[in-house]
Amino acid sequence: MRKIIAVLVVTGGVLFATETRVSTFGGVADFMKDDVLALTYPAQILNFPSLLVLEAGDEATLINGDAYLKGYFGLGENHSMGVWGTYLNIPVYTYPYRTIKGLMLSYAKYFGESFGFGLNMGFGMYNSTVEDTSGGGFKNKESASNFMLNPGLTFYLSETDFIDIGFKFNMHTFDVKAEFPPDTTKAKGTSDISFDARYWKGISEYTSMVVGLHFLTSDNSFESIMGGDKIETIDKLSTFLLNFGINTQPIDILNLILGLSLSSYSRDYGEEGKVSSLSLAGVVGIEAEIGRWLILRLAARKDIWASFSDKYYSDPYQEATESSQDLLPLVLGFAYKRGNFRIDGAASPDIFYNGPYFITGQQSTLFYSLSLIYSFASF
Repeated sequence: MRKIIAVLVVTGGVLFATETRVSTFGGVADFMKDDVLALTYPAQILNFPSLLVLEAGDEATLINGDAYLKGYFGLGENHSMGVWGTYLNIPVYTYPYRTIKGLMLSYAKYFGESFGFGLNMGFGMYNSTVEDTSGGGFKNKESASNFMLNPGLTFYLSETDFIDIGFKFNMHTFDVKAEFPPDTTKAKGTSDISFDARYWKGISEYTSMVVGLHFLTSDNSFESIMGGDKIETIDKLSTFLLNFGINTQPIDILNLILGLSLSSYSRDYGEEGKVSSLSLAGVVGIEAEIGRWLILRLAARKDIWASFSDKYYSDPYQEATESSQDLLPLVLGFAYKRGNFRIDGAASPDIFYNGPYFITGQQSTLFYSLSLIYSFASF
């Protein structure tokens, strides 16, 4: 279709991705080329026009019905009508009582040779009524909704370089009413706004430098009326994340990620206090093909430096600046692929600490994350 776009798709260690792959290959999606980034940069689905993915999670996720399905479909010759995406049962909003799931629709299209435009729109709602039919008089009504709008652009600067940009706006509401006793809790103008950007720069035939910038501000304050008393709960969050890394493929069967991640977190509870942190972490990801059907992955993340201040949970106020001294956490993963089908798995750390059940008698989950993926084109 386009030389520049085609080269971007086939270089830099591209492998159709899942949330499981990201978590077992360094944990920082900025350092990869995969469809998971379409949740942040919607124009990225242009690189994955023929894909079905089931994000199954762990055993509890499946039992609770929290797995979600996504699919991308390119329409028209050379996707002249764009690429359309659908997410079913995807988590869209978490508030003090539960997480609600909903529907998200995506669309992306190339405009000329130099950039693509994408848009994600999501909606979810929840309604329930619980009533005591034995004559006790209890009746509880709960409702919640979320609307999300996420436009984005991808600029193709050369055969190896591009810039991703995404903006996201979430508007939330929730309302919980108990008629007996007469209590009410409802959201107070809650919303999220985020800005995300990524620069991918090819520095050699098999190595690229990546810089990612992310900012989020969120207001999840709510108001309660209990026994005639009005109580306001302030909950405002802001985060900043800067990622810098290298994605390299020294040999055909090996892909490596090396990077640094600087993150800032601040949560304001009004008169109740404030929690904030600042940390710098090192990230390593290894992905190796073992034969035709098997891929092994290893991820490690280690805090190099961290500071933490707590004016809410600690008494008296405490502040600490320290270098992390804990053991280096490792995440192991695998992929089994046959034809157009692939399974990604992330091994649970419990299995390494507790051992197999038939030896130790301690129950352990074998995998904490599973993803199933089918491509209409060959991997």
